[in-house]
Amino acid sequence: MITCFPDAGPFRRIGLILLFCAGGALRAAQDGTGAVAGKVVSAETGQGVAGATVTVAGTLLLATTDLNGSYALRNVAAGMRTLAVSKDGYRPAEVTEVAVTAGGNVRVDLPLQASADPVLKLEAFSVSAEVVAGSDIGLLGARQKAIAVSDAIGSDQFSRLAVGNAAEALGKVTGASVVDGKYVLIRGLGDRYSNTLLNGAAVPSADPDKRAVQMDQFPSDLLDSITTTKSFTPEQPGAFSGGSVNVKTKSFAERFFVTVSLGATHNSNASGEEILVAPGNLGSVPAVSVLLPSRTQAELAARQGNFIPAEELDRATKLFSAGMYPGREKAPLNTSGSLAFGNRHAWGEDGLFGYIVSATFDRSFAHSTGGEANRFLGTPDAPQARLLLSRDRSQLSFDPATARSAPAFGVTASTESESRGGFAKLALRTSPQHEASLDLFFTRGTDSEVRRGVGEEAINYVGSVFEVYDVLRTERMVGSAQLAGKSVFPAAGDLQLEWRVSQSRSTQDQPDYRTLAAIYTPGGTFVNATGVQPNRFFRELEEDATESAVDLTYPFAPGGREHRVKVGALASENDRDYREQRFQYGLSPRSRNDFETFPAPVGILGRTANNVTFGNTVSRLQEPNNYTGEQKIRAGYAMFDGQLARDLRVIAGVRFEATELRTAPRATVGSTPKPGEIDQTDTLPALSFVWAATPKTNWRVAYGRTMARPTYKELTDIRYEDVFTGDVYLGNPDLELTVIDNFDLRWEWFPRRGETIAVSAFYKRMRDPIEVLYEPTVGSIQPQNVARGTVQGVEFEFRRDLRFLHRAMADFSVGTNLTFVASEITIPARELAILRAFDAKASDKRELLGQSPYVFNFDVTWDRRASSTLATISFNVVGERLDLVNFGPLPDVYEQPAPLLNFVLSQRLSARWKLKFSARNLLDPDHEKTIGLQNSDLIHARHTKGRSFGLSVSYAFD
Repeated sequence: MITCFPDAGPFRRIGLILLFCAGGALRAAQDGTGAVAGKVVSAETGQGVAGATVTVAGTLLLATTDLNGSYALRNVAAGMRTLAVSKDGYRPAEVTEVAVTAGGNVRVDLPLQASADPVLKLEAFSVSAEVVAGSDIGLLGARQKAIAVSDAIGSDQFSRLAVGNAAEALGKVTGASVVDGKYVLIRGLGDRYSNTLLNGAAVPSADPDKRAVQMDQFPSDLLDSITTTKSFTPEQPGAFSGGSVNVKTKSFAERFFVTVSLGATHNSNASGEEILVAPGNLGSVPAVSVLLPSRTQAELAARQGNFIPAEELDRATKLFSAGMYPGREKAPLNTSGSLAFGNRHAWGEDGLFGYIVSATFDRSFAHSTGGEANRFLGTPDAPQARLLLSRDRSQLSFDPATARSAPAFGVTASTESESRGGFAKLALRTSPQHEASLDLFFTRGTDSEVRRGVGEEAINYVGSVFEVYDVLRTERMVGSAQLAGKSVFPAAGDLQLEWRVSQSRSTQDQPDYRTLAAIYTPGGTFVNATGVQPNRFFRELEEDATESAVDLTYPFAPGGREHRVKVGALASENDRDYREQRFQYGLSPRSRNDFETFPAPVGILGRTANNVTFGNTVSRLQEPNNYTGEQKIRAGYAMFDGQLARDLRVIAGVRFEATELRTAPRATVGSTPKPGEIDQTDTLPALSFVWAATPKTNWRVAYGRTMARPTYKELTDIRYEDVFTGDVYLGNPDLELTVIDNFDLRWEWFPRRGETIAVSAFYKRMRDPIEVLYEPTVGSIQPQNVARGTVQGVEFEFRRDLRFLHRAMADFSVGTNLTFVASEITIPARELAILRAFDAKASDKRELLGQSPYVFNFDVTWDRRASSTLATISFNVVGERLDLVNFGPLPDVYEQPAPLLNFVLSQRLSARWKLKFSARNLLDPDHEKTIGLQNSDLIHARHTKGRSFGLSVSYAFD
């Protein structure tokens, strides 16, 4: 049942929290004091400096930086202040003209330069707060001083660009694009060539079809930053090539704060429109015996006076109470909200305890009509339709005007999505040298999708109407608990120990996935067709992961040049259990009325002394797709990071990573599935140079060897059929790992804080890349290894404010990034032979699956600080990418560009209140997949998403 507004309970609880906390929020302003917080970093490496002392000149206020270099000073008297920072082995520094306001908070990051003689007392390095704010100090620890080629996007950009989750945020990163709103492709490479970490620990995938994590599960309100590392260093997991994505949740609270936000969004396709809705869900698998008697067995037993099988079949059938045919209801506005609060408190003499808690909710609706889903076979000169679910009625072999009682032709799809997320962080610093934290992350999402297709099954039932429905509810959950610690031992030369233990679980449940299809003549007479019996599926996936890691870092600074040696080890285990149960009705609809009330009537309709009359009954099919999977990874590494000269840095090392990956299909009667197994150890070397040509420019050169693993499903000997389209997925237990050699070159310039200009080039050489092959004659899809492949490209990035053009343009900033990618793989001999049977000159090369030839992002921001007004318009487009490889003469399937244009306007109404308006997908393009390249007449799939207009209000105090 659709309701216009969520339960008022959460809003009531949010209000109580606001009332409870409001009193404490005003004390600082009444006392005429403010707070200063920030980070002390090494000017050479960008690493946080632990144990540094930060003081406010002329006062007794003092703070010691934690193990990350962070500090916080409270009760600082309002006015212009000077901060001083010192640490043994570093040149003292001070920042003047720090403007502190009553009740306000100011962030000041402080650089420290290493001293060649730790005993010699050096003159303090002094700089004004204005200069600090305009410099690159805020980027030192992230990008400019990073040891790898990387890009990052933070919480401030999340708000400015109106991104709602991690997937949308990554779509703004240089070289990144998003598929299906959840899977991230980096540098044009498929999702298998990226990995996802949550606070540095691997996240299991809840998707049975992909190794990639569904990034839309991470609401942006729970996140602090997302860093994408594009070149390999030995301290990272080795299973990536395009990029390694580290999602970092909210950090240690620097002060007390509470924020709350509520919003509503109107979608032009869905809001206020009648959409398709599921007719109810069972929610769990009915308790049906594995030895459920068939209809024939029950009828034969009844003739002999034994009605026990018939009664068992009647009981089992009636457990499936929910109907098959979807209903219709009006969709309300999309709604969302978030709440976050946190604080820190003194712990003993030098310790500190902090916490942060946040929660989000979101409910949205999507709807599209006039979509398409078509399948073709034949040759390029004479393509033949196998299935036509198209709004283009001219392709049908009959006059659709004569079809009676048929809904609109083509594909209609409706989705209701709900998500709830929560995050909690507890951090304890017992002294400036020791701290530990506990991170708890949980998100649960539900997508209820109904698809209707009307068209023609153009091979076996030419001239008849084919009507098919999917009713699918998908429940996803990701839960993670991570305990981590960091210690510095001054007596051992500032030896640093980092450790973490994490446990996570991902689940995906599809309770009562229903498919209903019928074939009837244009006049309305239903055809008694085989192969279209209605089905009900129950699918459950559980994936558990544990990971333990330890890292030791030993810093030393001969001659004032900072070096560090780092070693570490990792052990992880991942277990997956996939279960599927499938039930089928013995009868198909016989009329339109039957179709809409199906499966009624069910069970026993009548009985005599030696006979039974049945309505519709279910039968239980074998479950050939059930499987278990296990992955164990053991890794160790050693690396050196040091300055060969003051402006030249080298990072070198090697990682050893052992993979044990096994899948075991559950055998059924008459089947002997082959288990999948990979057991190998890889040596992954890495070498990088960073030359700081000037204080604001870097040259980077990097090499690293990485790998890509197949998914559990790909490695499992299973057969899975998509009833809606007829496509059949086949696993391949003979798959092997892909090994990649990666080469990177980048020049980057940081004119001012927050400004970047960069040019990058990359080249990747692959051995045994995994491609997905599509056989259109039978509609089968199967992964396979191909011999070799290459990927090469260039990236351009520009982000600056426009004051360099004219002072009047200081409020405007422009950001753009552009990636060009070219890839090539060797076509397998079997596929090439079929291609050359129709074209003797067919090339033996093609592009890599999922690779886009270009990715372009552009945004313009107007930030009028005098009026607290912020407006951003952003544009994104991704070039056509190979979606499916046709095994045969037909051209391959390509996903076509779908430009995205968004606009965001936020206005601060007061110190506490902020209003935000967003307009998304303003161009509302067709999302198309075509047989062949752009402008092809053969549409594989097509739909639209509609325009969205949202308004939200937030309240914050600290």
